[in-house]
Amino acid sequence: LDRPSHPTLDWRGGGWSVCDAGECKPFWQDDFNTSILGPQWTVADNCTHGFPGQLYVKEGVVLEDGKLKLRAFEFPKNKTGPDGVSQRFGSGWVDSASNRSNTWITDCNMMNEKAIPFNFLYGKWEISAKMPVRPNGTAGHFWSALWLMPDHDVCWPKGGEVDILESDIWGQEPPYAPHAAYHWQHAEAPCFKDAALDGFGGVFPSTTPKTDYSQGFHVYSVEITPRLIIYSVDGEPYYVATSAHAEGVLPWTDMYLIMGNQLWKGWNFPTELPADFEIDYVKTWVPVESLQSLDQH
Repeated sequence: LDRPSHPTLDWRGGGWSVCDAGECKPFWQDDFNTSILGPQWTVADNCTHGFPGQLYVKEGVVLEDGKLKLRAFEFPKNKTGPDGVSQRFGSGWVDSASNRSNTWITDCNMMNEKAIPFNFLYGKWEISAKMPVRPNGTAGHFWSALWLMPDHDVCWPKGGEVDILESDIWGQEPPYAPHAAYHWQHAEAPCFKDAALDGFGGVFPSTTPKTDYSQGFHVYSVEITPRLIIYSVDGEPYYVATSAHAEGVLPWTDMYLIMGNQLWKGWNFPTELPADFEIDYVKTWVPVESLQSLDQH
């Protein structure tokens, strides 16, 4: 989840989406209207990721008021993670991964074999979400993230990383704009290479007055096709990653969804806690031929 470089893309939108053309069918959805999470989700507990500003714990995952709330909060007493680092803050992370071979993502040894039928390669992911607010109701310093990773034994960033939403925190102050990105790596390249050298992304176009995405729910979506990755906010496509610009390296295996309310290393805004990254629903679509193939299994 690093900010990539921004090459200019020559695209005009419209007519690029397979799903918007009616060639996809609903696959699964979760409206979070129950008291327990569905079988597609795994809850991170006692995990870190990257350069952590928090420890992901199950207490940070709350089902309330028909919403999934990923809650950032301050521990009553610092808690030490599995890496031996004392953490002041906790937060929530859920994902639909079934394959934990690419264990760089977190230091948790999580597994959810039930999630295998819920992940796919080509199709559309749509999430209705509300960025976090401070206790006073204004936008806060939070790194909200919705992203896809390969559900396969492959090291990062091989197989691709599709960032549907990241709060555009880089050099900005709240309220943050939505930011999309795609990271990739060539098969012959070493693992864990700086993906900023092989990645790119775009910020949703600014509006006047500037939209505050913490004051209501907005729909963030991505559609992956064999040649394109199409990013949208509230049904408006605003960024496309093409096979040509990714040097032919688009996702090639099933992808799974991660949702997290992230802080960052050195984060120090305790008066903004607790704060929830709220998810109203997750919906998915797959091409008709893919759904027929899944039904046969």
